[in-house]
Amino acid sequence: MAFLPARMTRLLVGGHQSHLQAAIDTLHREGALHIEDYQDPTGTTTIGTPLVAGAQASEDLVKSRGLLKALGADVVAPGAPEPDPRATLAAAEKALSPVLDAAGKLRTDLAALDAEQVALGPYQSLDLDLGALTGLTSVKVFLGQARSDPLPALRAAGVTFDGDAVASGSGVALAAVVVAKDAAAAEKVLGAAGFTAAALPPGRSGTPAARLAAIGAEKERLRSALAASTADLERVRTEWGPRLAAAEAAFASDVEKTQAPLRFGVTQTTFHIEGWVTAAAANRVKNALSARFGESLYVKDLGDAPRDAHVVGHHPHGEHGGEHGVGAHTHKDHATGTADVHQDAHDGHHSEPEDEAPVHLENKGPARPYEFLLGLLGKPRYNEIDPTKLMLIFFPLFFGLMVGDLLVGLIIAGVGVFLKSNKIFGIGGPAVGRVLVMGGLAAALVGGVVFGEALGIHFVTPEPHEEGEEKEISWEEILGADLGSSGFIHKSGIETHTETLHAVADPHASDNVTMTESHGNETGNVTHAEEESSGGFLGMLKPHTDEHLVIAGMTFGFYSKIHDIQALLIWSVLFGFVHLNLGFVLGVRNVNKAHGLTLAIQEKLAWITLQAGAGVAIWSFLGGPGWSLPLGGAIVVGSIALLWMGAQKVLGAGFIAVLEVFGLFGNLLSYTRLAAIGASKAGMVIAFSAIGFETLGKGNVHSPIGWIVYLIGFLLIIVLAILAGSLQSLRLQFVEFFQKFFQGGGRPYVPFGRRAP
Repeated sequence: MAFLPARMTRLLVGGHQSHLQAAIDTLHREGALHIEDYQDPTGTTTIGTPLVAGAQASEDLVKSRGLLKALGADVVAPGAPEPDPRATLAAAEKALSPVLDAAGKLRTDLAALDAEQVALGPYQSLDLDLGALTGLTSVKVFLGQARSDPLPALRAAGVTFDGDAVASGSGVALAAVVVAKDAAAAEKVLGAAGFTAAALPPGRSGTPAARLAAIGAEKERLRSALAASTADLERVRTEWGPRLAAAEAAFASDVEKTQAPLRFGVTQTTFHIEGWVTAAAANRVKNALSARFGESLYVKDLGDAPRDAHVVGHHPHGEHGGEHGVGAHTHKDHATGTADVHQDAHDGHHSEPEDEAPVHLENKGPARPYEFLLGLLGKPRYNEIDPTKLMLIFFPLFFGLMVGDLLVGLIIAGVGVFLKSNKIFGIGGPAVGRVLVMGGLAAALVGGVVFGEALGIHFVTPEPHEEGEEKEISWEEILGADLGSSGFIHKSGIETHTETLHAVADPHASDNVTMTESHGNETGNVTHAEEESSGGFLGMLKPHTDEHLVIAGMTFGFYSKIHDIQALLIWSVLFGFVHLNLGFVLGVRNVNKAHGLTLAIQEKLAWITLQAGAGVAIWSFLGGPGWSLPLGGAIVVGSIALLWMGAQKVLGAGFIAVLEVFGLFGNLLSYTRLAAIGASKAGMVIAFSAIGFETLGKGNVHSPIGWIVYLIGFLLIIVLAILAGSLQSLRLQFVEFFQKFFQGGGRPYVPFGRRAP
């Protein structure tokens, strides 16, 4: 199982200009070479120019994408490759243009009528002929809106007019016909009232109300015509969408090939291509070039990229092998060239991602979808551990612990299956769906085995320990099952519970039944007395009851999310301890590869020794030997000193290491969300069950209204479980875990021929 990005090999390809087009075609067909911009410190080469066919290919690409966008088929999967993409494009333009133009005109006309309708709305109560707004010389017509009614002010100013004003929104709509000689005075009065003239299209006649009615009728006609046009669009989309998408893919491929020389180094007679391929594909690419060109092309394997980022090979770009007609100087081998020692990032001279090989992650099967989640944070550097497979383990595990319900997990898995090929509110896709399927199955497994619950209800619940104590609802009660203490399906701990009740009811029974002498019942379960007598750390991890469902000898449902919250919190911290220290171990490896062993010890290993020292010191307070306290203290002090030196080297401030010690405790406590989120869901279950069964169902667990209320409420719990489980599990990966070892920022491997610009 590979935990590193794919090994990358650098190739150099060179030859005569007459072979340039054929070399591009071959490399594009192989789809494996990640082309780098050719760097030539000697200055003997220049950047290449696009191939002659580039301009036409770019024009065709723009046309095809424009048609796909207009057709609403820009996400349609391409059909079979078109034998003549340009002929397909021409035929598509001829067939689609009339339909697209007709639909476009209808939409434009509808938009214009909508705008006119909005503009006329405030004036529909005015008795005014719209035809009088223009073309008159003896009078001037004012139509618009004002903050307040200006008609009294017009009269006071001696303006001769005929008009009307009606309330409209927070102001008034006004129509006033003013004699020409008073137009200037009227404008002054109207301006003081905040008058704004209406923007209406010219050439209209009739009253605003009549025009609005005509607009409504015209819109209905246009909508009917647009519906017919939409049907035509759907027909041509179905007919031409896949063909046009295939032509677009061909044009994109042509553009990619014609623009490729912009990354080459060329002379008047030669070309030079340099790039990366995966080590697994290197021989395939070299064999393809050799089969096509024989000895006419210069193909040089410059060696694998080193994993140690603090020692990066230096590769002078000179001329390449005179015997191949490419030039007279040599190109040093990547694997054996002069080495530059790059200081780590903390010295300010670290190796930048662009100096490293591109990153190609090799994750198959169930781990592949987690590359999508990792992509939210970025790709690892070439020399880093690829954490995708670790996410495959911990993301479903943490999701399952937080959700922890058999039926809810199966429902979530079903939602994941749906999202693999569908989207809800834009969320979905194969990767998201598969991640949810795995998380749901983990939740079902944890819910069935660890918590023993389905739809928030436990399989079995313990009998009351005191008289008058109310028993919790369980599937045993709902289904009317009466499980005994033996058989293929039975309930463990029944005898012990019965003995406890007898002992409580009859204090003298202790003379006849000494429970502390019993080491378990016939099913192998520990008695209550044993549980009470066992203290210490392990005692804190014991379930609150030993009454569990047993099927074929396998016990289901050890813990309750409410009653065993103390044990679950401790387990959460233990999971966090393992998770964080795995991150530190990976951090030792990554920092060692990137910056050397010294800094790996100071930055990462010291955190592990710090925890070990703290554990040894705490041991002394738990009954350990006397030497454990001074030894543990010495280890803690030494670890902090190492962290101080590392922080001083990295940040120039060693005291920050002391502050980060408290951050480690914060990281550990952050994992308590594994128990807390499950407990919050259990609390909501208690609330919904109380409303549904106790209040509305009158205490009847078979009440239909009770179940309706409970299941409606539980739908909300399922949605919250998906959101909280996903986000919080992701947070524990990205914030707590990845920060211990993951730097990120790697360049993606983009092979020539596998994507279009």
